[in-house]
Amino acid sequence: MRDDFVQRIQQLTPAQQAHLARRLGERAGPRQLVAFVVPDDQAEPFDADAVRAYVQERLPEYMVPAVVIPLDALPRTPNGKVDPRALPLTLSSGAAASGGTFEAPRTPVEETLANIWRAVLGTDQVGIHDNFFEMGGDSILSIHVVSRARREGLSLTADQLFDSPTIAELATAVAVPGELEAEQGTVMGALPLTPIQHWFFEQAFPEPGHWNHAIWIETPPEARPEWIEQAVRVVAAHHDALRLRFVKEGHRWRQFHGPLHTASSFHMVDLSAVPATEQAALRAHEVAQATGAFDLAVGPLFRAVWFSKGPGTPGQLLLVAHHLVVDLFSWHVLHDDLEAVYRQLQQGKPPRLSPKTHAFKQHAESLSALARQPNQQTELTYWLTQGVSTPLPAERKGPVTEASAETVETRLDAAQTEALIQVGSQGRVTVLEVLLAALVQTLVDWRGEDTQRIGLEGHGREGIAEDLDVSRTVGWFTTFYPVVFTVAPDASPGDALEAVKTSFRAVPSRGAGYGMMRYLGPDSTERSQLQRHAPPEVILNYGGASEVETGGLLQVAAAPLSPRSPQNARPALLEVDVHVAHGRLVVHWQFSHHVYQRDTISKIAATFRDALGMLIAVANATPEAAAPDFSAAGLSEEEFDQFLEGLG
Repeated sequence: MRDDFVQRIQQLTPAQQAHLARRLGERAGPRQLVAFVVPDDQAEPFDADAVRAYVQERLPEYMVPAVVIPLDALPRTPNGKVDPRALPLTLSSGAAASGGTFEAPRTPVEETLANIWRAVLGTDQVGIHDNFFEMGGDSILSIHVVSRARREGLSLTADQLFDSPTIAELATAVAVPGELEAEQGTVMGALPLTPIQHWFFEQAFPEPGHWNHAIWIETPPEARPEWIEQAVRVVAAHHDALRLRFVKEGHRWRQFHGPLHTASSFHMVDLSAVPATEQAALRAHEVAQATGAFDLAVGPLFRAVWFSKGPGTPGQLLLVAHHLVVDLFSWHVLHDDLEAVYRQLQQGKPPRLSPKTHAFKQHAESLSALARQPNQQTELTYWLTQGVSTPLPAERKGPVTEASAETVETRLDAAQTEALIQVGSQGRVTVLEVLLAALVQTLVDWRGEDTQRIGLEGHGREGIAEDLDVSRTVGWFTTFYPVVFTVAPDASPGDALEAVKTSFRAVPSRGAGYGMMRYLGPDSTERSQLQRHAPPEVILNYGGASEVETGGLLQVAAAPLSPRSPQNARPALLEVDVHVAHGRLVVHWQFSHHVYQRDTISKIAATFRDALGMLIAVANATPEAAAPDFSAAGLSEEEFDQFLEGLG
């Protein structure tokens, strides 16, 4: 049975294996994995190294025990089962591994990684044995690590970070990159629409050119106009997706790259010469002009307006781009590059940016190629089952437009937010799964039905095309897909969490396959089957702790904005946007007052907050691993118990 379990554990994903290793290690203390062994022949000298070598041949490095303790017999409960609580967990100093104590970086690579982690995670101290995900890291922040590492001359992937979540482990996996096999010149030509771009044009907005992203950046008092303008133009020319153009031919849209000189527009507004009583009106006018509609066919689709109040006073830089060419992560990349170029110009150096990662064009072409691969019938069957839903209850009837949009905001306090992050750091459930469980329970309570269909977004930058590195590529990479969850009205918080987690982890290819099959698949019948499904009426988007950084000379003055035409329809009746800002979880409930009263949404938001609080308490109180956490290995509850009790 021992070898059978080893083979089945090898079927787990690296993240699942790491979680199992961590859970077992928790029995002996933090940061170490302990093995208790009953030798077949206790008359022979015990060889701990031989045990470790046996395990090392069959399991990943991080599942090799740091400590191997021989026992005459495994302690048993009265009914004959192994009793983990009776295992000798107090180790002598000679037997204990060094885990659990802070250890500073030892090499230049470890020091570089530690500096990156400190910046990305917002912490002052990082040891080489600290786990990235236990410190609050998530899949989005992992992309930040990859991007920053490349700028520092280290080559790694998000998957490597998941596989090796400590600096000590990751330092052995990274490499100093040679010339990146990505186009470093100006990318030109046509490219296929990606699934999310297909989704956008499928909405048939009255004003498709007015669906934008914007961000405010504060510039230092000593900033010169020529520095700001040159930094904007250098960065815009570097990122090819900012030159994308879109034209409609018949009933189809197509995209291509525009000329290099059309990458951006720059406009300066000197408020120092304007009377103080008139400055606010002029500023509002200029902002409205900058955030208004783009010409998708002509461009540019990236604008910059710098508001200056004269020397010695900080200025403000407004950056606006159409959503077709940027996503939230793109602003991190653009901000970092603007900061780098600005510093170089300030120091009198010629502007130079890090090498490009793979172009958005290559990403789009790779998705089209993946969608044509055979053997997708199983995934198609799955997605067809995610189209079942009943309409949300509506209080009124009216157009769900941007003009009718309102927002109810709720927040968790810092302690609750920390407790939620702690749930995710334990590895058994993710923060998103806890949020989903709270939302599903809220919808069940509101609607009185046990089946809920929710639209979800993914950042789409890793795990799709493994041979592409888009960690520093600007573009709209988002994936969007529906998932059906079933939770009984009388389910306990723990049961609801398990049900939601099981459904969410059954989603194939992290949801990316839905868009590819719906819009890019070669079989028109299959595409039409999926396209007949009504769009989800509820959307949950969890952005994590992914605020654009506020440090540096160019400081982000506000969270990214989404200026859109008042005439455009909203994509759902209820959008739930969740992110962590300044150590607190913020939830925005966006709805149309043509359909719902504000009091109704406020009550729903309060129900969600209460459900989330109970789920956080339950999840933190039950950190032990369970069979559903390792469903990929096909373990039943009984088999999993046997494995934890000593592999039978």
